[in-house]
Amino acid sequence: MKPMETISQLSRDEVLSRVRELAGKYARLISITCVDVGQLFELIYVFEDELKMVCFKTEVPHGTTFPSISSLYPGAMLAENEIRDQFGLQFDGIAIDFGGYMFLSHDSPRKPFIKEVRVKGAMKKDEGESG
Repeated sequence: MKPMETISQLSRDEVLSRVRELAGKYARLISITCVDVGQLFELIYVFEDELKMVCFKTEVPHGTTFPSISSLYPGAMLAENEIRDQFGLQFDGIAIDFGGYMFLSHDSPRKPFIKEVRVKGAMKKDEGESG
């Protein structure tokens, strides 16, 4: 199997179109990963299609939502709920929504994977984030 060479950058609409295309070919969803890159989240999707890795990413501004792919890949609801727990990114139309409590308890810190930045020696959460 040839190693993955690149990760394509796609727009929000292109992601949904590409996922529909892959679902139509019965490609296997391997993972959805989220990275906090400051004012944006980067969502990275990895699929296997006929023994080839298909990877693409998209950017999602903090404070916005992103469409769920769980209607096409029901198992995606696990990764999407985990991303919501850890980063606070909400997915529209998710098949089963744990409301931010799939892994976290009600007394856990909210959005524990959000980056924090040092400002004058003190820790401050990124702009636009609420409690």
